[in-house]
Amino acid sequence: FSIVKLMNKLRDMQKDIDEHLSKNELTKEDKKILKARGIKLHNREAVAAYLAEKEAAELASAEAAKAEAEEKARLEREANPTTEDLLKAILAELKKN
Repeated sequence: FSIVKLMNKLRDMQKDIDEHLSKNELTKEDKKILKARGIKLHNREAVAAYLAEKEAAELASAEAAKAEAEEKARLEREANPTTEDLLKAILAELKKN
């Protein structure tokens, strides 16, 4: 029974390790960048810092793309106003006069 329990525990630990490694797996491009920066793969802190920097850059890029898409949608709506937009503009002009 103890052997089976130990084997199950080892199997669970292996699954946890595999999941952790798959999350932080480096691509060939990442490895080239690390090598160009002079960071060794066994330096976990430097690699973790690189991954955090990369994630932050991806997040900033996604936010910039979202802002750009929103601006494009706003400009499109201004160029082609809906009936509701036209009625609001007419109401605003009538209130001015």
